[in-house]
Amino acid sequence: MAAKRKRATRKRATRKRATVVTGYSLKQVAKELNVAEATVMRRIETRKVPGVKKRYNVQRHLVFTEADLQKLKAHNNSLRYE
Repeated sequence: MAAKRKRATRKRATRKRATVVTGYSLKQVAKELNVAEATVMRRIETRKVPGVKKRYNVQRHLVFTEADLQKLKAHNNSLRYE
């Protein structure tokens, strides 16, 4: 009698669960600040506004928190009155 072969089992790849990020979209932030979306992106990418990070939601869209919006507003106001 032949020995039974064990069936090869693969472990399933475990996916990291995405954390749900809620807040403001890039378009909403730009409208609130009265500037173009490209301006908001440029200020974040050049790190002109400290403490604002790029966060993405499940659909990989940029999302800004209330704290980010307040920092961007303060930075925007400081530029206007210089």
